[in-house]
Amino acid sequence: MDDATITFDAQGGTFKDDSLKTGMTAPILSEVDSSKVPSVAKSGNAFGGWYYDAACTEGKKWDANTARMPGKDITLYAKWTERTGPVAPRRPGDAVSPGICPGQPGKAFNKYKESDYSEANWKKAGGRI
Repeated sequence: MDDATITFDAQGGTFKDDSLKTGMTAPILSEVDSSKVPSVAKSGNAFGGWYYDAACTEGKKWDANTARMPGKDITLYAKWTERTGPVAPRRPGDAVSPGICPGQPGKAFNKYKESDYSEANWKKAGGRI
């Protein structure tokens, strides 16, 4: 049986494990080895999955859990959605409002990590982060 190769294009993102960025090769119609599907990251963006086309068109998302190896070599493309969000409130109970990136009006930012929002960190900071 012939083999096919799935290549992954991170579209500006980075591969968390460089050994997986070259893709996977397996016999046509065999099950996809999900352990060989690369994880990717892109600063300021949320990963939205792998797609059959570079435009990441709805309805063309690839699912490693149900996919079989294709009948020919293909490239899958990472979908990215820019993260925008509120900044942390100054004290628990304060309203959360979006911050604005200097030089980029209307673009929200969040300089805090998720762990900064823990109750323990609020107490350590005296209600201020």
